[in-house]
Amino acid sequence: MAKILLFFRKAMLVSVGAILSLVIMFTGGLQAANPPEPENADTLISQISVLADVHMETFETFRYRGFAGCLRGLPSEKNTLVLLGDNTMNGQITEYLVLYGLMNRYGPKDAVVAPGNHDVRINFMSGGDATICEGNKRSNDYYGAYLNEVVAKPYYSRKITGATLIVLASEQEVEGVGDYMSAEQLAWLEEALTEAAAEPVFVFSHDPLPGTFGQSFYDSAQAAAIRGFMQAHGGAYFLSGHVHASVPNVTVLEEGGVRYVNVPALMSNESPTTTGFGFQIELYPDSVLLRLRDFENGEWIEGKEFRF
Repeated sequence: MAKILLFFRKAMLVSVGAILSLVIMFTGGLQAANPPEPENADTLISQISVLADVHMETFETFRYRGFAGCLRGLPSEKNTLVLLGDNTMNGQITEYLVLYGLMNRYGPKDAVVAPGNHDVRINFMSGGDATICEGNKRSNDYYGAYLNEVVAKPYYSRKITGATLIVLASEQEVEGVGDYMSAEQLAWLEEALTEAAAEPVFVFSHDPLPGTFGQSFYDSAQAAAIRGFMQAHGGAYFLSGHVHASVPNVTVLEEGGVRYVNVPALMSNESPTTTGFGFQIELYPDSVLLRLRDFENGEWIEGKEFRF
């Protein structure tokens, strides 16, 4: 049954992607793709494009064009796309079909996707009675359809050349706390960081940890444990979205050997015409380079380059 549903969902998002490409073409089309060039193509190991807060909404057609334009502005060589949560506005099936339909049409055939509060707290966002576990399942189901494989858990790790990518996810509702992880996930995180050894590790979470970039829903004890695990690794990066940082406020904080990165909203609700910003990460033998980019218009953002 799971494979039948997977096939059905995949067919649906492929069809939706084809229809949306026609909608985009007849409502203004897309400007020419302008993917970034790495600083040094000869020594480049891997790249990571990080986008946060897409907030895909079924009837907001400007989001179709903006997201498709950003996808066409991604590099194609040695690159992994990461979505940092709030990928949809309301966690609705139609929104997932639009999101992954566009990714299937214009983006890479593989990506790393973290869930956000708008994706999984569908009981709050749409007035229903679904639990966060059901929200995670829906997120997993449509992410799996995009990958064409069954996705069992909302948290996982992925190896790329030269680095480990780790996705964190909230698993249950706890009064007064928005993000709460099972003991199993915390134990898994410590093990995943240990296994990463000396290579760079990038931890992706929709919400920032307390004391970094503003509003955080993390349980304080669990946030302290996550910090401790990353500090023990000695070379971790923690990337989060959620706060919809304006471009001037985008920065990287260093604390205890960990670099905390706040990624701006790709499509902000506060300013819906401001779209396209995210981080491009380049891995080299002796350094990691993070650069803020306007993926939709194909431009680097001056003064927002961080090298470690």
